[in-house]
Amino acid sequence: GGVGFLSDRQRSAAVHDSARSAGKLSHRVLETGKGGDEGTGPLETLRSACIREEVDLGGDSVGSIGSRGSFGSQGAPAPRASLRGFLAGELFPQPVYHTADAFWGQTERDRVYNALWYVPYQLERLIGLGNAICMQAFLGIFTMLPLRVGRCLVVVAGAFLSNIGLAQYPESPVRVPKKTLLRGDQIYDLICASIFVVVTLFLWHIQAGAIYFWVKEMTHEFLKLSVLHTALELGDKICCSFGIDVLEALAASCTTLSTNPTIGNARHVVADAMVALMLLLAHAGALMCQALVYGVAMNSKKNSLLALLIASNFTEIKGTVFKRYDPTKIFTLTCQDIVERFHLCVIMSFVLVEESVGSGQPLPSPRLVMQCMYVLFAEIIIDVTKHAVLGKFNDIRPGVYAEFTRDLCENLEGTQSHTVHRLVGIEPFASAALFFRVFVSFAVLQRDLFLQGRSFLVGFICAAMWFGLVAMAVVFGYATRSLAAAYLRKYTQTSNSRRVKRAISNTANKKAV
Repeated sequence: GGVGFLSDRQRSAAVHDSARSAGKLSHRVLETGKGGDEGTGPLETLRSACIREEVDLGGDSVGSIGSRGSFGSQGAPAPRASLRGFLAGELFPQPVYHTADAFWGQTERDRVYNALWYVPYQLERLIGLGNAICMQAFLGIFTMLPLRVGRCLVVVAGAFLSNIGLAQYPESPVRVPKKTLLRGDQIYDLICASIFVVVTLFLWHIQAGAIYFWVKEMTHEFLKLSVLHTALELGDKICCSFGIDVLEALAASCTTLSTNPTIGNARHVVADAMVALMLLLAHAGALMCQALVYGVAMNSKKNSLLALLIASNFTEIKGTVFKRYDPTKIFTLTCQDIVERFHLCVIMSFVLVEESVGSGQPLPSPRLVMQCMYVLFAEIIIDVTKHAVLGKFNDIRPGVYAEFTRDLCENLEGTQSHTVHRLVGIEPFASAALFFRVFVSFAVLQRDLFLQGRSFLVGFICAAMWFGLVAMAVVFGYATRSLAAAYLRKYTQTSNSRRVKRAISNTANKKAV
């Protein structure tokens, strides 16, 4: 979309051509300086080289150094200013044409519509794919992880029964070393499931009301609320980035333990599991406190509190647009925006459910729903503005987001629900634990209102919802991969057609010359 995208290889070639042209001129200056007289200074040498360069080009160079009289008296005198010429220029302006820059070849109109249309379109398409990846990892915790844990428990139970002589241990279709009972990925699944249960219980026993009223006491001081929101948002990003490394280290330690079961490797697994547990507890607590800050701002009578939180997000524009960014840094920034928007959706769901539980109503108030929509819409506006200005200041065209989308689609083909979170850099367990608390609170509220004394019906509904969620996760994952494959085919066809058009244009230009 837009004006297209120049690859890094083509950009390097363009820079190399420019440097080679500049090198020819400097080399000619050096040769002239070596062959000149002893009394010839460096300015005279440079002037002679520029005049010779002008002669080689046919003498049509406008504004060259030798024609302005900057060096010596050979240049033409500067024209005198006249009142008639000044008035003619003011009353009869010259026509303005589209001028393309020397590097990208884009005009002023291209830059305008890149910022107004192509950057939002390409960015939102990329963020939509990233949110689909986050949702797949999110659903995998509630669907595929319990299934894998159940399979591990069956293997452990079969081994226990075979040891006491009551049953025979079933052979696994996957080759497992003789020394271990479970593979490394199975040990990792058991540890992650245990950590997820602990984090969920931790969030469930947190007194949200106490934190809510503690935050509400600071509403009379806008600065404290804004600083608290900024600190929690920063802690969310740090925990999310560091949590991925911790989970990867835990997975590698589990694999090492399965292949070489020693006391030292077991200690490594225990240490990594404890670090992961502490980090996920901190991350989940930061997300919950951030949700309570939004709840205080939305439920207060001062609408300026919510406006203050929305306006504080605009500081991202000030902190990013005036820095130098390359495509790699922009991809990292886009992944952070993807994770931030997904977490914001989970936080808004927490705010809505907590308001319903507090009021005893089955659904939240329409006013609160509209405020949540305002926050999400403001986040979209902030992201679009930030990336549009970044592209303008760093001379990056919208096609770079199409390249990012292609890379995500290519990497998506070989991933599963338990590894897909690495593509965008999200740690899914903390947000999943917070959402599970939200779901349980909502389910308890609905049971108290409509299903009192019908425990069997409640259990049946929960089981049906879980099987439906498993089916949804399978369909959603398959649909995401199908859309990614379709995008790759379309991207390849578009690239080939542009390459053919470019070759035809170059051939026509050569024939014309």
